[in-house]
Amino acid sequence: MIKTIVLNKDQVNEKFLHLYQSKHIPPKYSIYFGGSGSGKSFSVLDALVYKCIKYNTFDVLILRKTASTLPNTVMKPLHKIITKRYKLEEGKDFSFNKSERCYEFENGSMIRISGYDDPEKLKGIEGVNVLVLEELTDFTIDDLADISDRLRTRPSKNHPWKDIKIIGMFNPIYETHWVRNHFFAPGKDASEDVHIYDKNPIFGEDLFILKTTWRDNKWYDGKYLDPNEREREKKLNPRKYNVYCNGNFGILGKLVYNNVVYVDFTPEQAYTLQKANPAHGIDFGFNDPSTFGEAIIDRNGDIWITGEIGGTQLRTSQFAGMIQDKYKNYQYLLIWADSSAKTTIEDMKNDYGFRGIRPCEKGAGSILAGIEWLQDRTIYVNRKLTPGHASEFDSYEYEKDKKTGLYKPLPKDENNHFMDQLRYLSTQWRKGSWVFS
Repeated sequence: MIKTIVLNKDQVNEKFLHLYQSKHIPPKYSIYFGGSGSGKSFSVLDALVYKCIKYNTFDVLILRKTASTLPNTVMKPLHKIITKRYKLEEGKDFSFNKSERCYEFENGSMIRISGYDDPEKLKGIEGVNVLVLEELTDFTIDDLADISDRLRTRPSKNHPWKDIKIIGMFNPIYETHWVRNHFFAPGKDASEDVHIYDKNPIFGEDLFILKTTWRDNKWYDGKYLDPNEREREKKLNPRKYNVYCNGNFGILGKLVYNNVVYVDFTPEQAYTLQKANPAHGIDFGFNDPSTFGEAIIDRNGDIWITGEIGGTQLRTSQFAGMIQDKYKNYQYLLIWADSSAKTTIEDMKNDYGFRGIRPCEKGAGSILAGIEWLQDRTIYVNRKLTPGHASEFDSYEYEKDKKTGLYKPLPKDENNHFMDQLRYLSTQWRKGSWVFS
């Protein structure tokens, strides 16, 4: 043991006290789920550092789906726990191999950090006896089977947890997710505080499940402390409120956007409310519509759709001309366009003078991230002013699972051309690149 560590109860969130207790031996699977700010990630990481300091047999692997997310989500908070909370000194109490992302404690216990998309780092994990899957819902069921199969070595006889343990943590984003069907027994509500099942409903192995929310975190200082903020999110985005505030599995409705308000207004009236200059988006098409949209964000963070242009079978020159006719300052418009149309973007810039056009960033999860951001605020639409937007808002739907009849967290690829460009233009606000009036 490196040094004697004494933690008082007031230094630990109550629902996680069991992780620190010497007599506690977790079952094979421990699932920690719930809302945002509940302290589940901190508490699990903190308890594992505590175990590594106290015992010399822990070999922990903390895994996320992609390695690029590790620095901010795992490495920084883990390093802070080790050096600030437990006041361990690098070179004396532990060593850190940056290239391998591995902390090795003076007594021999270690914590490794890796991404599932980094196969070279996963080749030597046979000795791991505690696997932590951060954001379990980012993984597939096949990922879980593959990773579990790599853990072949039984811990030493003096290891306090006796056998290999797997810990999963997640926010319960959608009720149709495989994690719910895999770990939660049929017929269970899955939203009560604590579930301790005798057997995993799939594999029959022992299982522990704990739900927590921000209310269980004595150090929480986020937005849900404000009842007005809770009420606002509950009204605008009830699914998000249910998941992140209350820690329950999200239930999707038919329409993607239920936060649209139809009112009569002119662009000039909307401009007087704006907090920043208008944003613009383009979704290129030919047989499918080419769409251009303009919107402003007001001082409350709500969005007003102030203009649109669209049409099918438009050549780039025709589409560019339509925008130039309506927006005489087209050369200076900041426009976020579909990044897959790189050639067309360059043509718009070099041949037609749209100097402010740029590709939006796309990647894994970018569609849902953009949609969720838009769902968090009221969107004001004038049906006469922007009929294309209005029509798509009325018909843009989630896909339905044919087997269960429940909606999946994936919009249908239809009635979405103005919806896509709206998501593109929101990049200007989501990235914080606002040009203030």
